Amino acid sequence: MNIKIMNFKDNMLDKRAKKSVNILSIMKISLFLSLTMIFSTVANNNVYSQVEISIEVEDQPIIDVLDKIESQTDLRFIFGSDIYDFQKEISLSVENAGLNTVIKLIFEDKLSYNLNENVVLLSKAIPTSNDTPTDSIEAVEEIVQTTISGNVTDSNGNPLPGASVIEVGTTNGTTTDFDGNFKLDLENENATLEVSFIGFTTQRVDAISNADLNVVLVLDIAGLDEVVLTGYGSQNKRDITSAISVLDLDGTAEKSNTDVGQLLQSRSAGVRVVQNNGRPGASPQIFVRGISSLSGNTQPLYVIDGVVSYSTAAIDPNNIEDITVLKDASAAGIYGAAGASNGVVLITTKKGRSGDFKVSLNSYTGSSSLISKIPLLNQNDLADYILELNGNQIPANVLQLTNNDWQDLIYRDAPMTGVNASISGGSENGSFYVGLGYLSQDGIVVSSENKRYSLSMNLDQQINEWLSFGSHFNWTRSNVKKVPDDMGGKYGGAISSALVTPSFQPIIDDEGYYTLSALAGMGLENPLSYIYGNDNLDVINNIVADANFSVKLPYNLTFKTQFGINISNNRYTAFKDPTVTRPALAVLGEGQFNTGEVLRYIFDNTLTYKESFGKHKLGVIVGNSVSEEDRIFSMQTKQNFASESVRTLNTATVSSSNLTDAGSWSLESYFARANYSYDDKYLLTASVRTDGSSRIASANRWGTFKTFSAGWNLSNESFMDDVESITNLKLRAGYGETGNLPSGLNAYANIVSVNEYPSGPTSLAPGRIPSPQSGNSELGWETSNQFNVGLDFSILNDRVYISADYYNKRTENLIFPQTLPQTTGFATQIVNLDGYIENKGFELSLNAALISKGDFSWNTMFNISWNENIVKGIPENTKIFSTFLQNGGGNMQITKNDLPLASFWGWNSEGVDPQTGDLIFTDNDGDGTITAEDKQVIGNPMPDFTYGFTNKVSYKNFDLNIVIDGVYGNDIYNNGKQNLESMRFPENQSADIVNRWRNPGDISDIPRVTVVDSNNNGGINSRWVEDGSFLRVRDISLSYNFENNITEKLKVSGLSIYANLKNWFTFTDYSGYSPEVNRSLGGVDSVALTQGVDYGSYPQAKTLTLGLNVEF
Repeated sequence: MNIKIMNFKDNMLDKRAKKSVNILSIMKISLFLSLTMIFSTVANNNVYSQVEISIEVEDQPIIDVLDKIESQTDLRFIFGSDIYDFQKEISLSVENAGLNTVIKLIFEDKLSYNLNENVVLLSKAIPTSNDTPTDSIEAVEEIVQTTISGNVTDSNGNPLPGASVIEVGTTNGTTTDFDGNFKLDLENENATLEVSFIGFTTQRVDAISNADLNVVLVLDIAGLDEVVLTGYGSQNKRDITSAISVLDLDGTAEKSNTDVGQLLQSRSAGVRVVQNNGRPGASPQIFVRGISSLSGNTQPLYVIDGVVSYSTAAIDPNNIEDITVLKDASAAGIYGAAGASNGVVLITTKKGRSGDFKVSLNSYTGSSSLISKIPLLNQNDLADYILELNGNQIPANVLQLTNNDWQDLIYRDAPMTGVNASISGGSENGSFYVGLGYLSQDGIVVSSENKRYSLSMNLDQQINEWLSFGSHFNWTRSNVKKVPDDMGGKYGGAISSALVTPSFQPIIDDEGYYTLSALAGMGLENPLSYIYGNDNLDVINNIVADANFSVKLPYNLTFKTQFGINISNNRYTAFKDPTVTRPALAVLGEGQFNTGEVLRYIFDNTLTYKESFGKHKLGVIVGNSVSEEDRIFSMQTKQNFASESVRTLNTATVSSSNLTDAGSWSLESYFARANYSYDDKYLLTASVRTDGSSRIASANRWGTFKTFSAGWNLSNESFMDDVESITNLKLRAGYGETGNLPSGLNAYANIVSVNEYPSGPTSLAPGRIPSPQSGNSELGWETSNQFNVGLDFSILNDRVYISADYYNKRTENLIFPQTLPQTTGFATQIVNLDGYIENKGFELSLNAALISKGDFSWNTMFNISWNENIVKGIPENTKIFSTFLQNGGGNMQITKNDLPLASFWGWNSEGVDPQTGDLIFTDNDGDGTITAEDKQVIGNPMPDFTYGFTNKVSYKNFDLNIVIDGVYGNDIYNNGKQNLESMRFPENQSADIVNRWRNPGDISDIPRVTVVDSNNNGGINSRWVEDGSFLRVRDISLSYNFENNITEKLKVSGLSIYANLKNWFTFTDYSGYSPEVNRSLGGVDSVALTQGVDYGSYPQAKTLTLGLNVEF
């Protein structure tokens, strides 16, 4: 029997905001309503039996009539498709009729129903007869007394409220309550029960009279009845015509996740998550279908509970319910130029459910440590190297006195503790959820840490039949202590310094200061000086909140208005103690005080319409969005403090920096989308959005972006009726346009800066100077056009669901800071560069229920993505150089035609000359000398393909989750290796240089030691380029769910314990700390143009945690 649950998705309309809206007042009103309505949701009076129904139809299929009733009320119908002809056309006209009356009129007393909350379970009516023999009556009475009860849960033990339980061969059935419990009087002996729930595979079990049954349902791999968010609305998954990934977050509660990016890792084809920095509180870089901009935004747009955001910093990952990724333009185009060129990530936070109060507690503790050390020279080999370099003999007593392993001194086993608690509940009229979180995470580098506090409050309230209210509030506060990193080898940074500082260099000098160098100026400022010489704290607050109202109007119209805000502010303080380091002593102490705030409001209004006409279904949404963002930053640095114990800036006398920057920008948008389907076979979706932004020059301020997609459910065609090997077959195709904005607020304008200048011996006055950036009155939108074609299908009796997509994305009018001749008086101008960036590729996703037998189940998901990135059509004389290496040879990345973005550019090394010990470089121009003209492409930072592999294995009460991911075919420029093997300075080097060339005739792949390096052995060349491919076992978690008899004794509803390993196994040929690297700077050296560069970043850690989940 096929069980169908009718669903009506309310897409809602928001109202336009005015600039004069008092944000603080709205927040106060929202908070007041939230606190008031939380307590109103505990009422649980079943009013659905009293629902009044008014409907008038003529010659309409019954299934459409039920759909209309659902659209007018909160009722939801469950029925077996074989119990009645639901395509039968009827005429019906009633006004303010009760449910019982309507059911009788529609089904002519041939069906009966059970009402559980708002769920209407339809079943065949049991015929009655006055001629029933007495013995039959007695038999019936005896059978009726046979009762079966039980509980329905998912594989994690979570109850499934509203699950259908039907006695096979009869119309006798019921539904489960909020806790997944059911009770059913059986009609037959040796009965079999069929248990079903939307999104899960239907299961049959033998009924054992007068006994409790525990039924565990397995997820439906295809999930075609799943409701999928699509931006300003939702659709049934079987009706989706574009490339959308719904992430399976099952089991993430046992993974001690500290960042939203960890939830995205490995779970979606085409989504690459790069954990390029292991610093506590650091967020990963996320790329959807490659990189599409030279200097604009490269990160996806986030929509949190309907509020557009450019960050997830306000979200504790433990409060997230669902994540959906809109990957192609036909899906993301509804967001137009808000940043949708890089994909859209829709995040829904947790909400309460009707029923009793539920209290949850998740607590974990663990430790992080360095994955692996980099091998360096020992004392004797280091002394031998320095002697060969400059002839200095390190005295034996010096070598015996000090032997510091700087890696051991700065890296540690770092504790981590996290606690998340929540309370939720509700009734048929509303629900609430409140979540609190605390994270204390020490970094693996001494002194670094992150302490985060989080709060999430969600409220949904049905005020009456036509009006509903919702509110979401998410806040985090982080206290972050940082260490200097990502600074290269020659210009500081604790990470690089720990590698090159000589082991014989003391920690503290004779006067009590951290050492700057070893003997005769050898070495550098030691890493502990960088760490402890800069006492800093960054206090960061992030808020994403909204309040919304939804109004049901006549003619199946729904209006929704939503006001949302994003607030991010920080206060950064730092002090360089003159009693600790000599650089601070030279300026008698240095203090820094930076503050900043970004406040963005967004006001959305949408009007939705949804209707069915026989075999036709139509959904339309129109809307308007207005947003404005205000920014202000202040940076102050002062020196010459009266005392190191009083660190406020008013106690210092010398001002070395005093800057303030403020600005704002706005966006106004109008959009519309229509979804149409015919006979559940042919699907069409089209949208259009017009955006106007203050960040674009007035002549080109408005841009219009259109999308179109179509789908064909081939499995619903008659010619597929006899095809059993393939089911759920659907073909999809789409085309769309999206936009991207310049990173600067006034990139098109000529700007004048106001700065202080000395107006006298002891006084300062304001002065005005032009910005080095020239204005551009022709600056326009950066646009992306994307084509996508996809195929979805199931095989092996629906146990395996496969989705495949091919895409081609072309980004034009490239926003780029072009260098100007010095004669113009300006340095750069933001322009729309001719040409385009093309990303094209193929994605494959596989979701399989490999084994489901008895107490054992194994579900797996695998995805793989190929992406080719190439630049074409830019002016032939344009070569964009990026990633400048201080004292390392200049810029080492280039972007030009027919190459991937930010290709590595340098000399190609053919090996070491056995006679001279110098590298042999390829003489590309054949002139007999090696010059800049001989440089060539020496590497590609873009991977050929990426993949993710997740597995969930369950046996009885044990759950094992394993997440594996990797990349293949990308190169890494290892600047750390360049520092450790250039052999030019009296500092520590890689252990590999013991095999260096020493004498003529030596065969080695490591050149000679040299101070002068006239051959540029240590310059930018292919010797520093390594294969960046890796396979990483990202996550392993094992949990145990305690039996009911134990939880009942402890008076809890659920109890589980778990252990979690992160980053413990990595398979790679890369010699650095981690193969996940990207340098992130600004301007020309944007994220897009600094890919694949290891520049001394804070290493990733491996982590072990133990945790406890309790539910009351």
